[in-house]
This record gives sequence, C-alpha cells and structure tokens, in this order.
Amino acid sequence: MCERLAHTLTMEDRERAGRQASPTGAIVDAQAARSGGVGMAGARGYDPARSVVGRKRHALTDTDGRLLVAAVRRHDKLGSPAFVVQA
Repeated sequence: MCERLAHTLTMEDRERAGRQASPTGAIVDAQAARSGGVGMAGARGYDPARSVVGRKRHALTDTDGRLLVAAVRRHDKLGSPAFVVQA
C-alpha cells in the first residue's frame, strides 16, 4: 500500500511540475554500507573491487530527483543490474 501511495504522489508531483506523469529517464545510484562482524543478521556480501564487506543501498530516481525505488542488497558487484531489472 505504501508503494502505491508513493507512486501516486510522485506521478501527481510530476504533473504539477509540468512533466509527463511517468518518467522516461531515471538515474541509479548506490552507496556502500559497511556492516559489523559478529551478530549482524541478514545477507552480507563482498565487493572485491572496493574491498568492502557489507550491504549496498540502491536508489532509482527520476531526472528531477524524485525517489522511484529504493532497496538494500548485499554488497557485490552485481547488485545494481538486479536492482534495475526489478524496477
């Protein structure tokens, strides 16, 4: 329900700004979040390119910066493509 409400509000805000309701372009960004060792629940991954163990926050926004989708995934070099396919 929250996703549907956020989607509706985003589309209304785009229309008020004089844009098409559905975005035709989007931007993907990710931020590494290191997670501690013992006792941390959930999936963690390792990205050898950055030498980081932990999770990665992904955000998909329209070209004006409105959040379309957000997710937290294990930290690996394949996280963003899976995130984009989901959107």
